Amino acid sequence: MDVMFFRFANPGYFWFLLLIPVFLFFYHRSRHRTGIYYSVIEDLTSEKRNKLPGLIFHLLYYLKVFGFILVIFALARPQHGFEEKKI
Repeated sequence: MDVMFFRFANPGYFWFLLLIPVFLFFYHRSRHRTGIYYSVIEDLTSEKRNKLPGLIFHLLYYLKVFGFILVIFALARPQHGFEEKKI
């Protein structure tokens, strides 16, 4: 009977996945600035401002995080194969 198995040569690299929530926390914390400020220029331009550049900026950040995850999986070196067992 052939059994397919999947393992990692260096599973210790998966500890780096714990950094992702830290990255996301600091990213969202930096996006929400605190403080009170008022600007007439911001009032005039806020209605006409295009939201697409902001969305692209967020998308690029999340693509970087996804790329970081893929690099971690590559460093862990996934391996698969077959193992024969006689019954």
